[in-house]
Amino acid sequence: MFTYDPNRKPQTGIFRNISTFLLLLMLSPVLFAADEIDSDKDGVPNAIDNCVNVANANQRDTDRDGIGNSCDGDLDNSGFVNSIDFSMFKKRLLTKDPDADLDGNGFVNSLDFSQFKKLLLKAPGPSNTKVEPSFDQAPPPASDVELFELDQPRKDGKNAVIMMSFDKVDGLKPVISTNFDNKTVALNDNGLLPDQVAGDRLYSGYLENDFTILLKQQDSFSRRAVATKANQVAKFSGRDFVGSERFVVPDNAPQKAQSLVLADGTLLTPFIPKFDNIKLFPPAHDETRSLMVTAPSVTADPTRTFDPCDVDGDGSLGTVNGPWSFKTLMTNMANTPSTGVSAQQFTHNWLRKWMTNQTVNSFTINARTNIQNFFPGWNGINAATLNMNQLPFRLLAIVNRIDLAKTSAYGISNNPGEIRFVFGLVDPNSASCSSGNLSSTREMTVIFEYGDVNGACNALKNRANEWIDLSSLSIGSAAYNAALQNITDDVTSVNAVPSKPNGSALNQLRTNEIALSFPWQLREFVVDAGTSNLVPATIKQTPDPALFRFGSAVTASYMEQNADDILCETHAVPETFAAQPFLGAHADYAFGTIWHAPTNAANLPATLPSCHKTNVNSVALPTVQGELRHKMSLNACDDCHSGETSTQFTHVKPSTFPTALSGFLTGVTVSDPGGEAGVTRQFDDLTRRGEAMESLAVKSCFSDLFIPRPFDPIVIFPKIPPIFTFDPPRFDPDLVDFNRLQQSHTFAH
Repeated sequence: MFTYDPNRKPQTGIFRNISTFLLLLMLSPVLFAADEIDSDKDGVPNAIDNCVNVANANQRDTDRDGIGNSCDGDLDNSGFVNSIDFSMFKKRLLTKDPDADLDGNGFVNSLDFSQFKKLLLKAPGPSNTKVEPSFDQAPPPASDVELFELDQPRKDGKNAVIMMSFDKVDGLKPVISTNFDNKTVALNDNGLLPDQVAGDRLYSGYLENDFTILLKQQDSFSRRAVATKANQVAKFSGRDFVGSERFVVPDNAPQKAQSLVLADGTLLTPFIPKFDNIKLFPPAHDETRSLMVTAPSVTADPTRTFDPCDVDGDGSLGTVNGPWSFKTLMTNMANTPSTGVSAQQFTHNWLRKWMTNQTVNSFTINARTNIQNFFPGWNGINAATLNMNQLPFRLLAIVNRIDLAKTSAYGISNNPGEIRFVFGLVDPNSASCSSGNLSSTREMTVIFEYGDVNGACNALKNRANEWIDLSSLSIGSAAYNAALQNITDDVTSVNAVPSKPNGSALNQLRTNEIALSFPWQLREFVVDAGTSNLVPATIKQTPDPALFRFGSAVTASYMEQNADDILCETHAVPETFAAQPFLGAHADYAFGTIWHAPTNAANLPATLPSCHKTNVNSVALPTVQGELRHKMSLNACDDCHSGETSTQFTHVKPSTFPTALSGFLTGVTVSDPGGEAGVTRQFDDLTRRGEAMESLAVKSCFSDLFIPRPFDPIVIFPKIPPIFTFDPPRFDPDLVDFNRLQQSHTFAH
């Protein structure tokens, strides 16, 4: 907390008397003249302007690179605005693409086109606030952060000041680019207001902040926590449950810091959010309404979904063109007006990937031609024979994965998590394809995994609260389903993200089945920008199982070389390793499958890393070797669905009604499948996800959730060498939010 002490070297710049203040005010034109040059007359000095020569007082920067939209036509971030960017811009005309919306009016139109033409054949910018790319993987820790409210807003609408102390960090530049709400906030330590003392490692910047809505969000949590009796928080190490502790809602905000007066006379009043120092929050919502929605009144909503076999038995097949139907999702993904590929052709082309062998990362995926049997009339060759009104899939679940959001104030990260639709296969040719008959269901899931559309801090917070607000509505009611659709429409609509292939928000589409052939098999597909079709992709975090799952010296070498990252669940399995293709193209697996490689204990760390916590309820502690095997196996696609979590292949069960869920999601204890006696592990992933969502909903954009502190795992375990020097304090696991470890990637299943 920043408090003035007259006996120390000033760091907060508080003026001790009015004569000092008046003297500085008179001298300020001389002292700050060079720094305050404002070439474009937008009120933002050149030294902290993200568009030096183009007026943009709001400093809008939606691609978060530190270059303002007004002077950034470099849509592919190549460093130069050329014909490629021109082609990309034309495709985004008449859309709401934020990056091509140069003037910030919410729509890409002729005004933006006129501005874009001025930027052609030039480098973007110039900008003095470009982000430091390394801060995405090795950010500097702020030892303290404080937010102040101005006594009155500035002419540009900014009503707040943020101050960040980097007193333990050496080697930082005098201006650090951060991004809040898709606007550059240039923090400076060169004495340019609102900074007060140059070189004291206290960086400051103006910004616009909605104080009222933050207070409402925090008050909402307090009421919800009391109403739901949310008085326990679960602790996790990665996705392993390791214990719990009591949670008490604090009565009052922390003691306020001292007000400040800037050199221009502006009064700054400290604003200290009530919950920002709390690490973990208990779920104060209903997970069946806000996290994993499987209620038949939603998944079989007759106006929004379609089931050709009427498994739910309500006497209605639903609406084939409903917003949550398989047909609609495929149609919107095809985006025919933009791609020229019809929805029928798009779906046919995807199904054709099952009819012939496919090759991904040099590995062959054998055909499973039985898929043709589930599409009456489709000959597997001619798209015209595919009946789009009888696609054999019914909705099983709508899933909130905001827990996958990667949060950072430093501008690079823009991953707001996912919204998923899980479908199950039915057999229209079966005699059991009749109302209320489960026998028509088949063991196959198809999961549409959409990236949410806005990773700005307040957008993330608002989304978390939108999901939580669903808990206050009666599930399946007209109001509930409409509110849920308002959320899902953001990602499923045509041109939801114009910058992605087909304008689709889809990150990947995954399948898990044994209905087409034996054994169980996992595949992954992505939309290919070149062909505008779904094409096979590697299955993330999973080396090719046939070569590397059991007894592989190559896998053992990978695990030994990356032991700490694997144990912390921050690793990302590469496409190639040891000069050969490594990441798999598909995963064939069976019940009880686990990964097991012959690692040499002598080549592993002597003890578990500090990022790791052990299940307090386990009779015995795992060895480093055994825990390394577990973490490698848990994060692989196949064994997260099998032996490591004692799951029978699917976490969302396609042959159940109402839809059943795995113990991994709802809570289960599993004895170590690798054979370590007395070692048990617990999983309760919906609770873990719920706690992550509550943190996003409650904590401010200036908390440790967005601005790394010295004990942040991202700081302690950086993925690359930092460009600064920092002497971390003695490690204290009680001060670490271990949920942050999972934010290093979004490959969680």
